[in-house]
Amino acid sequence: MKKITANLSILIALAISSSISAQESPEEPLEVKMPAKVMMFGVFHFSNPGLDLIKSSQINVLNNESQRYLKTLTSELGKQKPTHLLAECEPSEQDLINVKYKNYIDGKHELSSNETEQLGFRIAKAAELPNIICYDDQQIHNRQWTTRAYIEAADPDRYKEHTKFLKEYKKNTDEEQKYLSLRELLKLTNDVEYDKKNMNLSIRINDIKAGNIYLGAEGNSSWWHRNFRMYANIQKVAQPGTKVIVIGGQGHTAIMKILLNSDLQRKIWDVNGYL
Repeated sequence: MKKITANLSILIALAISSSISAQESPEEPLEVKMPAKVMMFGVFHFSNPGLDLIKSSQINVLNNESQRYLKTLTSELGKQKPTHLLAECEPSEQDLINVKYKNYIDGKHELSSNETEQLGFRIAKAAELPNIICYDDQQIHNRQWTTRAYIEAADPDRYKEHTKFLKEYKKNTDEEQKYLSLRELLKLTNDVEYDKKNMNLSIRINDIKAGNIYLGAEGNSSWWHRNFRMYANIQKVAQPGTKVIVIGGQGHTAIMKILLNSDLQRKIWDVNGYL
């Protein structure tokens, strides 16, 4: 009887020990995804449609030197395995863009000179991505043009000064496009100080008022409104665990970098280390 009792005590002790061990062992860890990494890749428009306030001359991105650089750059960015590639195109163009991209993958489409294809298609192919995502939004009418038209009619001296400033800005931009390599130009369009110069185009006439109407501020708010919408489209894609490359004109990326820098749900993935 004593032997049975002793054996029973041992079994109970083992059961209790096993139960305690099970309670103390940690649960299976939940999968924790890292915040999205977002690269804002600012560019000048490789094939400029002439819609910007400053209409500059263009480097030929199809020349041999530029093409060698683009192949090296896009290959390196593709090796970083981005999960998504966003291009500055309208959602209404999405199907057409992806047909062209598929044809490019299949060797049936020759790249045009625009940055969506020269950069976007090449990076996406190197990263083995299935498609390109359009994130632009042009539903908001840009009222900045109204400001300049008002200055011309209401304040000839201010208009003259502003015209002189724009001509000087264009002269500098033309010289950059004429004398700098594509690599040097892309380093400029992703430089913090150069971003400030771009945004200063808007700030310079922000104080213009027509009576009680803040014409300059209203015009600028329309431009920022469009960029807020574009950034919203980026946020929809840049979810935890993703690595997103966003290609856009510097006028956009200069603003969206500010938004990204304030976005605690996403991390900046700096393009400058690859240029």
